[in-house]
Parts: sequence; structure tokens; C-alpha cells
Amino acid sequence: MKTTLIRCVTAYAAVCGLMEQEWDYESAYALTQLRRALQGPVDFFLREEGKLVDRYGKKDRKGNVCLTERGGFLFWDPAQAGEYQEKRMELGGVETQAEWTPQTLPRPERIRPAQLEALEGFISFEGGGA
Repeated sequence: MKTTLIRCVTAYAAVCGLMEQEWDYESAYALTQLRRALQGPVDFFLREEGKLVDRYGKKDRKGNVCLTERGGFLFWDPAQAGEYQEKRMELGGVETQAEWTPQTLPRPERIRPAQLEALEGFISFEGGGA
């Protein structure tokens, strides 16, 4: 299926969250297969994002990017934060092909709205709406 890198990243995170729940075998298998299908595009995104962080990030004496407590990084030139965000958005918008056919799974008892949104187009749940 045709999608973007950022959609793969958000769907991957949603799938990983859902995999913490117990599912019937067929649903668990489908979630595992979706995670595997998204792994390549996610790995590519993370490698390229790492290059951007390396380019724009402030480095310590050892040449490592200085990270913040919240998991972000410090910019070597804070004025370039906007340029970094622009480049990251461009990267996220890159079209890719995920080897996945959308599937329908039983509705989970609980799911976060962000997960539901991230899985749109990849997985639908039986019963659709409320």
C-alpha cells in the first residue's frame, strides 16, 4: 500500500502499543505481520532523522549530540530549529510502499484515539463507529 514515512512511524508505534494486549491468534498474527511490514520504512526514517539530528545538533567534546532530559536534542544554532523541523517534515512526507493489505480485526476493549488514528488505512476494527 502507498503511504508516507511518518504514517509508517505512527502506525508502527500504535501497533507496538496494541501488541501489549492479549489478542486472539489471528489478530495477534496480523499485528505482528503489520509491525514487520512497517519495520523497513521505519528504520529508513530513523536513519535519515538521525542524520538530521547529527547535522543540526550541538555536540559534546566526544562528538555526541547533546540530548535533553525529555529525549530531544540541543541545536548547535537555535536559529536553525525551524530549518530542522522543515527538513524533518519533508522526510516524513516521503512516499513509500508498505507491503500490507488492510485488514479488519475485532474491536479492542480499549484503544487510545492516537492509536486509532495512526492505524487508519492499515487496520479497521469490526463494528466501525461507536
